[in-house]
Amino acid sequence: MRTLLIAPLLLLFACGSDGSETIQQQGTLSSAWPDDTLWAVLQAQDHRDVQALLGFLVHKREDVRERAALAFASHPDTAARKALIHALGDPSAIVRKAVAVAIGNATDSISWRALSAASDAERDTSVLRVMLEQTLKAEVDLGRAKDPERLWQLLASGNQRIRMRAAQQLARSQPDRLAPMEPRLLNAASEESDTHVRMFLVGALRHFNSNPVMTALMAMAQGDKLVAIRVSALRALGNREDEKLAVFFLDRMNDGSQAARLTAVEQLQRIKKPLDADEIWKVAQAQGDPFTQLPLYGLVLKHGSGGTRLIARELLKAQAMLDNMDQAEAAILRAQSNDSLQLAETLVMSWLAKPSPALLYNTAAEALVELARRAKPVERPRLRGELIMLLSSPDVGVLATVADAVAGGDLAWAREGLSVEQVRSRQNQLTLPRDYEAWFALEKLAAVLGGMPEPRPAPPAWGHPIDHMRLAAIAHGQQYRIKTNRGEIALALEPMSAPGSCVAFDSLASAGFYNGKYFHRVIPNFVAQGGCPRGDGWGSMDWTLRTEIGYEGFTKGAVGLASAGRDTESCQFFIMTAPAPHLDGRYTRFAHVVEGMDVAERLVVGDVILALEKMP
Repeated sequence: MRTLLIAPLLLLFACGSDGSETIQQQGTLSSAWPDDTLWAVLQAQDHRDVQALLGFLVHKREDVRERAALAFASHPDTAARKALIHALGDPSAIVRKAVAVAIGNATDSISWRALSAASDAERDTSVLRVMLEQTLKAEVDLGRAKDPERLWQLLASGNQRIRMRAAQQLARSQPDRLAPMEPRLLNAASEESDTHVRMFLVGALRHFNSNPVMTALMAMAQGDKLVAIRVSALRALGNREDEKLAVFFLDRMNDGSQAARLTAVEQLQRIKKPLDADEIWKVAQAQGDPFTQLPLYGLVLKHGSGGTRLIARELLKAQAMLDNMDQAEAAILRAQSNDSLQLAETLVMSWLAKPSPALLYNTAAEALVELARRAKPVERPRLRGELIMLLSSPDVGVLATVADAVAGGDLAWAREGLSVEQVRSRQNQLTLPRDYEAWFALEKLAAVLGGMPEPRPAPPAWGHPIDHMRLAAIAHGQQYRIKTNRGEIALALEPMSAPGSCVAFDSLASAGFYNGKYFHRVIPNFVAQGGCPRGDGWGSMDWTLRTEIGYEGFTKGAVGLASAGRDTESCQFFIMTAPAPHLDGRYTRFAHVVEGMDVAERLVVGDVILALEKMP
């Protein structure tokens, strides 16, 4: 999909000297889910049976109360608010921890205040740690963590999770509120010892344009020994209309890290002012990697003139005729769409008219949308007709891409002549739950056309029960090997945290479903996502899973399930190549990397899952 827990006896988290988390496996244990009472709790969670869960929340067994509390992290419900607040006083520490996680994911101001008050009275240090983490998470989710000075103070916490979340929130703060903190943030971004906290602090510097900040960011982007910091610094330098930066980004195309080179290309593509196409051409010729070279050729088409542009056009045309893999062909098409609007439009429509893999259809649709955004008023009627035509496409990726774009404000002119009835008619032809994302994109478009408020996501009805026998056979820490063209990655499942997700993954892996699938979405220093049956991110199954939230969040090495909103997960999974606190509570974490993290960090779009196998 286009968008993004551990039993205490199983895993031990430790902080390395650079602040990064390392995960050590302590062996496997038999599953606890065969226990009839815990299985009943899980069934109540899966069926979203709030009343049954409330009954389990006062069960005599503490492990049953714990599981019942965690169930409300996966399914927040205001009907449970009073019982959860009361359970903050449970005599069991493990229950109070679980309740804190449930309240932290409830995004409820009343429960948040109760959790904050409970933390003031908590004497168990392990429980207090979780309560403080979840109090801050709820505060951020509620939009109340707006005071940069308070966030700054939290950087002094001894809790890495709190420090990372505070640093990330500082990076997301309003620039005017951060302005007085510029000298402190600059110093902290240079001196911070924890790699991941520093990564977010470097990101916060994007709000400032002073010479000291620009000098520091350029120095970090060019010379920092850590790829994560170089990538963060390049992103912080982006979105600035400065011709000197274009030269700097081109120079970074000699970085030894592909992640840094891809990020530099991304920043070049964002510059709106004219660039030196001849210099870009020279740098492009020296690139041996098509995923950095082809976008540079696209920039030559966009900014060049005369012979240089003609050579780039002919070179891309010749490459498009070769027998390339789908991802390379998609990259060629994206580059070609930078040509003059008439030539690019003709090319895009020819791709849409011929039999192509789903990835190429969707890439062509995305290209047409971008052409529409840059079209002059006189060119709009023709493009409007082409966009509306694509709303009848049998390809759900094309349909969703165009519907999302036309519903947006910058393409309001493309809606002329389009009716709610037309949208509903196309919507009724889709198959749920498989086509939910396309269905919801049309739902948003229908709301815009009808002058209605934006609809809230409404996931398809539940219809994929957990296989009890398969779950009972999955041990904590059961490992799977992902063989890729870059090397191997080993994952360990977390069935006590995400039982339904682990069962589905085990079933798909055992059936060979993932073999031959691509990593279709890779963002350096963030995530690598794969497993889409279409290869473009719009693919799903004929069933959906429940969102499952546990104790651990999206740290580096965490493995989660992609979704289009709560309770819409299926087959696509992603590997975190950096921590992302903002994903906690929104996505299911069901596994973690135990070996091959360096391989995961080297993945790029188009890399292949040669085989995904269950290890003995």
